[in-house]
Amino acid sequence: MSFKTASAILRGRWLIQKEWADRNMALVVKMIQGEPVDLGLERDKEVDAKVLSHKAGVVYQVGYYTDLSKIPEGSVAMLNIMGPVTKFGDICSYGSVDHTATINALAKANNIAGIILNVDSPGGEAAGTSMLADAIRNAGSIKPVIGVVDDGIAASAGYWILSSCSEVYVTKKTDMVGSVGVYCTIADWYGYFAEQGLKVRDVYAPQSTDKNLDYKQSLEGNDKLLEDELKVLAQEFIDTVSKNRADKLTSEDWQTGKMFYTKEAKKIGLIDGQMSIEQVYQRMDQLVKTNSKSSNNNTVMSYPKASKAAKTEGFQSLVPGVATEVAVAGVFVSDEAMGNIESALTDAEANTEAASQLAAAQADLNTANGNLATANTRITELENEVATLKKTDGAEPAAPGTKEEDDFVAAEPSASDMAFQKELLEKIN
Repeated sequence: MSFKTASAILRGRWLIQKEWADRNMALVVKMIQGEPVDLGLERDKEVDAKVLSHKAGVVYQVGYYTDLSKIPEGSVAMLNIMGPVTKFGDICSYGSVDHTATINALAKANNIAGIILNVDSPGGEAAGTSMLADAIRNAGSIKPVIGVVDDGIAASAGYWILSSCSEVYVTKKTDMVGSVGVYCTIADWYGYFAEQGLKVRDVYAPQSTDKNLDYKQSLEGNDKLLEDELKVLAQEFIDTVSKNRADKLTSEDWQTGKMFYTKEAKKIGLIDGQMSIEQVYQRMDQLVKTNSKSSNNNTVMSYPKASKAAKTEGFQSLVPGVATEVAVAGVFVSDEAMGNIESALTDAEANTEAASQLAAAQADLNTANGNLATANTRITELENEVATLKKTDGAEPAAPGTKEEDDFVAAEPSASDMAFQKELLEKIN
């Protein structure tokens, strides 16, 4: 290569780098000034779903800004959850809040028959993960939700999310799941700055004795407070996986935070098996067909009161705060919400019956009180009659302490009167 050619190549590279730097600097200036910036991303644009498969039902790849209304009836949606899990995401990725909104929209969409979550994540932030997991479980009570790891991993928060699916599969023997545990990293910036010759001090208000105490004590070598906080999160994580996988789990080895390859993960119940991505599509097709046949009857049989009430006017006011969507197929709410509605309606019926019984008892009591009042009146009348009879002996009653005789005519003694005979014998003797 001649010197001239090499110089031309280097100059070309320099020009490209300079152009790239100038363009990015211009974008930064616009961002600082609050002007709209096109970063080449379609994050803030409504996009059409991408077709992934036609073999077993139509599978569409969807995202936060996908226009779900354009997807045909009976389709399956696949949502990718990739990379570190954070609550709010960043400029180039979506967070748990975004994914939760997407899952909720897919659960409510009548044209979406099933949901596939393609998870490949090393874990991430605890905040927001439980919210997303709950949304996935609720969606699974409405329609099939399959989680799949396609030649990757689902660790920590990634597995928390994955375990919430109705069924969980991996595509490779080398896929890994687990890391059910919690940890945090702290840095002793004070020591670092001190080595740089910068002394840093924190001054706290006298009332703020517990503020950052866990961090301060940990820097001093006492991790007790910090471990207690992590223990709460870890137990919630373990309890959630136990609930999600339920009777599929065969051991407790996974509770220590260990990772497992496919074979062992299947053995202990963290996954349901290994299959190709096309086989996952086929499995979803089976679940969709089964679900479509039983959804109407199952909803009516399981929740007859709620299903009947949902089709009546004013249902929202009857059960406030429950997001419902009444359609021909039934009521599209979570199984837990349906159970709560059914219980509320059952309690309402019981309260109505109790109120009716109380009203009847009150009527009986009123009748009894009326009869008692009549009886008391009659007793008073009889008492007055007795008092009147006592006064009708022909004379005014004698004053207390006197021996005045009344006007009753004394009866003549009779020879047959026993008292007279006794008195006569006493006089003879």
